[in-house]
Amino acid sequence: MPEPAADLYEILHVHPSAHPEVIQVAYRRLARLYHPDGNPAAEAAARMAEINYAFDILNDPARRAEYDHQRVGDRTGTDDDRTGTGDDRTSASARRSQPAAVADAIRAKSFQLVNDDGLIRAELSLDADGDPALRMNDRNGSPRFAIYQWGDVSSLRFMDSNGNTRFGISQHETDEANFSAILLSDQSGATRLVIGEADDGTPMLRTKDRDGKVRFEVLQGEDGSQYLAINDQSGNIRLFIGESADGAPMLYTKDRDGKPRFAVQQREDGSQELTFGDQSGATRLFIGQFADGAPMLYTKDRGGKRRLEIYQQKDGSQDFHISDQSGATRLFIGEDADGTPMLRTKDRDGKVRFE
Repeated sequence: MPEPAADLYEILHVHPSAHPEVIQVAYRRLARLYHPDGNPAAEAAARMAEINYAFDILNDPARRAEYDHQRVGDRTGTDDDRTGTGDDRTSASARRSQPAAVADAIRAKSFQLVNDDGLIRAELSLDADGDPALRMNDRNGSPRFAIYQWGDVSSLRFMDSNGNTRFGISQHETDEANFSAILLSDQSGATRLVIGEADDGTPMLRTKDRDGKVRFEVLQGEDGSQYLAINDQSGNIRLFIGESADGAPMLYTKDRDGKPRFAVQQREDGSQELTFGDQSGATRLFIGQFADGAPMLYTKDRGGKRRLEIYQQKDGSQDFHISDQSGATRLFIGEDADGTPMLRTKDRDGKVRFE
């Protein structure tokens, strides 16, 4: 490939005095980030070619020495051109002070802090679009902390030794919305916890399993309703606590087949109800209210017939029924309209046997 215009040490993010081991560590780190096998970005291949070219030279002692000689000559020029003679050299050296070096670094859109081994530990830079970035590396040269801006996205990241983000805070601003998020990731770099805002600015909290499926979430719907959901490994909701569109509270659970097994909700007429269902999804136990607020409880068999009922009639009397498989009442305990108590049993033919 053509020789890169950039300084080879800058390509590998190392200091010119870096030890060979540091250069090798820096190369391996950059290869993990830019190798086309792991980075599908269009510019990754070109970036990797530059990295390979720089490493081939700087990893070879003879070629590195030749490059350093040429590099120093290119940067310093002749004594007559750069420093003059006699006292002028001292003045030129004094002018080449650390503040001047800092100014040059800022003009070059990059400022680096390097340890005694020549490894970059911190870097403040501007990218080609003028967006700022601050990076801090560990003793092996791997990035561990970064603050940067990409267009409308501002972000803070903590990385592990493999370069995977483990904790992050991001803010994304668009013409339509401005939302923020906190991210926690696992060792593979996959997001496991998100706390933030949806595109419309409503708050949300979501956790994911290792396969990327949502297992727990707390969200606010577009209609303003709130809900909490716990899902199984297939992503199906197993527990839901929230509100209906009209703001009425509700709670339900489902089995692995998606059938409702337990539910507590408030109906549009204001009545409350609790239901238990069987494996077919049919209601087997109901506890709730009539529209006028009167309480009721009933159970059903697998055929859908009521077997036990407790409810309050419109006239205020209380009734308790036990029925057989045909649905006929066999035991009745309740009140007459005037409130006097009564108990009655019937046989299979509907005849009163005890009263």
